Amino acid sequence: MMQKIFQELCQTYNRDNKLIESLWREVESKYSEPHRHYHTLAHLTSLYSVLLPLKREIQNWDIILFTLFYHDIIYNVFSKENEEKSAMFAQTQLLKLDIEERHIKKVITMILATKHHKKSYDNDTQIFLDADLSILGSENKNYYIYTQEIRKEYAHYDNEVYKKNRIQLIQSFLERDRIYLHPLFYEQYEEQAKVNLTNELYNYMN
Repeated sequence: MMQKIFQELCQTYNRDNKLIESLWREVESKYSEPHRHYHTLAHLTSLYSVLLPLKREIQNWDIILFTLFYHDIIYNVFSKENEEKSAMFAQTQLLKLDIEERHIKKVITMILATKHHKKSYDNDTQIFLDADLSILGSENKNYYIYTQEIRKEYAHYDNEVYKKNRIQLIQSFLERDRIYLHPLFYEQYEEQAKVNLTNELYNYMN
């Protein structure tokens, strides 16, 4: 499904099917790297399913989609520059499609915004940021699977180090006035996200 979506998206800007095929194979290869367990093609599919019902709320759907495909294209758990490197990678690839520079800059801005998930005054960016965190407000079973997949991605950490870092991350979310800043996401996910995070924190503290 995601391959077809990617191809049709790219064909809006460039009819070179060989180029588009090569770009997709690169996306597919990156998101299928063996060290990935959560940040995979399944994550892109899930994110798309969250965003699609909100299409009418989004000003530039194409930019959202390009951001979706490239926001985690570079993922190295040892690096603190994944977002920056993903943005640079996206810029290089999107230039090949002859996309307008202003649109590429918007994709770059949105990818970089995922580094800290701070409030954005741009509606499309805020929607994407909240969608990227939607897993936190998912039902208990899906949230548990997510936590197990993230743990596998950080398998190089021993339990004590991972626990410490995970507790810090959870507390940073719970200390926010709101986890989701767009009203549509706040209404749908906020309560469950706080329940999930609180339960996970409790498990680590006991």
